[in-house]
Amino acid sequence: MRLTFIDFVFALFCLFALNGCRILQNGFATRQDVVLIPAGKNTPKPASGPPVCSDFRNYIPDTLHPEFTPMRYVRVNFHFVNSPDSTQNFSRPDAVRFTEELLKCVNYNLANNQRMFLPPGNQTPVLPTQYRYVLQPDTAIAADNGIYFHYADTLFICNKKDNTQRSPFSLFYNGQFDRYGVRKGEVINVFFMEHPPDSLGSATYKFTTNGVGKPDWAKIIGAFYHYQHRFNNQADPLQATAVFIAGLFNHELGHSLGLAHTWNLNDGCDDTPLHPNYWNYPDAPADKQDQISNNVMDYNAYENAWTPCQIGKVQMNLASSNTLQRRMQQPPGCNYRPEETIHIAAGDSVSWLGAKDFNGDIVLHRRAKLRICCRVSLPQQARVVVKKGAILHLDGGTLTNSCGQKWEGIEVVRGLFGKGKIILQNNAQVLNAIHPIWQITDSGKKVKQRKKQR
Repeated sequence: MRLTFIDFVFALFCLFALNGCRILQNGFATRQDVVLIPAGKNTPKPASGPPVCSDFRNYIPDTLHPEFTPMRYVRVNFHFVNSPDSTQNFSRPDAVRFTEELLKCVNYNLANNQRMFLPPGNQTPVLPTQYRYVLQPDTAIAADNGIYFHYADTLFICNKKDNTQRSPFSLFYNGQFDRYGVRKGEVINVFFMEHPPDSLGSATYKFTTNGVGKPDWAKIIGAFYHYQHRFNNQADPLQATAVFIAGLFNHELGHSLGLAHTWNLNDGCDDTPLHPNYWNYPDAPADKQDQISNNVMDYNAYENAWTPCQIGKVQMNLASSNTLQRRMQQPPGCNYRPEETIHIAAGDSVSWLGAKDFNGDIVLHRRAKLRICCRVSLPQQARVVVKKGAILHLDGGTLTNSCGQKWEGIEVVRGLFGKGKIILQNNAQVLNAIHPIWQITDSGKKVKQRKKQR
């Protein structure tokens, strides 16, 4: 019996339908899926400047792909250092509520980044900061809430005129942290302190709020004074105080996260101009009214603007494996959330030049290209899916799990008309995968991927 063309097409359709699982298959990558580019054929690197993985510009959030910069959560705890008679700082109930209100205000400002006032007429992009602060209890202590109270003869005050390293009153003295610090090296300990009571009683003493921020601790001075003397007539004095102190908090912990003052030195950012550092409009001469700053790292009444450079510096410090700041955040990329899967769209070409921590899978759709040059961490159960015609290019980068767990590995989609491709180059690695890749080194020897994480 002679088959017509229509019969042939119908038979072919049935064949595809019955054997689709054989024609289009997913499987974890093997040596046959890998193209190894030997030494000597490296992709050109930048001629000057820092290496890509330590260049803050590569950590500035991408406005077209905000999902490439997941939210990070910096851990803090609060210490209220009081006098032995309990008169020089918040009461325990007020301190707990002040903590709640302050964190709301601080994170609100972080979530609502404002346009820079300076330079006048600037077009500096307003980007999401992509980090927040969370109160971190000590899990080793029953019913701990991350808020601590201390009573001491001298450590409750901070003298802004004495900055010697050995003075217990110095802004830079770390005696409070040495004595009272909790979960050191894992949480930024924030100490709320006051000025000396006898100084406050002097007509010549100029009261100001003050603070200092180091990578593992910070001090905030003057919150209780404002609560007592400036906002005591407000409908909600604790909330009003929290709104006022939020800028100072973000400023000092900006130092903790690696940012510098902008008005009087080169902070390494081209988008934070030098300026006279007037506090607010009444403090500036009539011809300098356009010189007021609102940047978080200046001294001003607003402190509500972060530039792209500043955000990039914070994100780099939180992402880099060897920084103190990374240890101060909730471990990123350790909890699998499939709803946070990263998709590289069909036909797109993307390069990741900074370290990243994701909570879901990574899917490269047809003909997509993804180049990874630094460490990318995926959680347990996550996988990278390389669909037909897509290319995963590990150019000196590492795919791993940074939480001491195992992730699934790289899955390649294969079919009659092609498959996904993996390129390994410049000592790229796939570590801590349940399904590791067997690769060939430049010397031609077969080796299993090393277990040691970079």
